[in-house]
Amino acid sequence: MSIPPPGFVTPPNRLLNQKKSLPPQAHLLFNHVSEEIFNIILVPLIQGPLIQAVRAARQSQELIDSLKRSMDSLRRSIDQVTAALERIRVANPKKSDE
Repeated sequence: MSIPPPGFVTPPNRLLNQKKSLPPQAHLLFNHVSEEIFNIILVPLIQGPLIQAVRAARQSQELIDSLKRSMDSLRRSIDQVTAALERIRVANPKKSDE
């Protein structure tokens, strides 16, 4: 489901087509009210929270992806530092007390 820009109003002729993508509870409502009431009142009421939930989920996923990239970068940095320390250790072995 694409998210319309803020303030966008779905044309009434498209609302009925969108009822197919609404949750099952919305279909129960549709069976008890006229098509006109459903299209004008109920679909926007259902769509608003649904769109907000989709936006929040997308933002959460973007945050998770960003955190994963940061963790990967941190791991690479740690690996580079560990490798550099190992090279220093090998190049400067400790002198044994003989």
